[in-house]
Amino acid sequence: MPLVTSGRPPAGIGPDGQGGGRYNARLIAARISPMAIQWFPGHMNKARRELADKLEDIDVIIEMCDARLPMSSSNPMIAELAAVRQRPQLKILNKQDLADPAVTRQWIDWFAAQADTGAIALDTSESNPRRKIIDAARALVPNRVIEADRPLRLVVCGIPNVGKSTLINSLMGKKVAKTGNEPA
Repeated sequence: MPLVTSGRPPAGIGPDGQGGGRYNARLIAARISPMAIQWFPGHMNKARRELADKLEDIDVIIEMCDARLPMSSSNPMIAELAAVRQRPQLKILNKQDLADPAVTRQWIDWFAAQADTGAIALDTSESNPRRKIIDAARALVPNRVIEADRPLRLVVCGIPNVGKSTLINSLMGKKVAKTGNEPA
């Protein structure tokens, strides 16, 4: 039976749940209620706990998103952790060369309007986006004094295949993370 989202019983279910008589609310609810999802992979839960623990030492959370679908490629759990730990977020909209420039600009403006959030766009034509990223991250923590023994500390996260490893390699200036179109 198809899932009903209109709040009314599906076609063919009468007031008694069968085709006539009075409404049988329990029967109708059983047929149209969406099933609650009680599944969360253990490795995802472990990663969430580890990230939450590491945030004590982190200055800025960098979340890589795909510029073609920034909200769909954003993980709401990262925003939740950032809010709980009171850490600013830098949203990097990667692959901007594949997205509509006007829409990308609107997304950057929207993200920047959110509390403790900044946003920039990158693409494959930028050979070294390091300065752009560091400047954007520093702008999110203006009172943080950068010292030789305590540099700006960033964490890069995001869903698979948005360019995290490529970004990390670019920031480090050498290949430290495996890149490819498959999970690590």
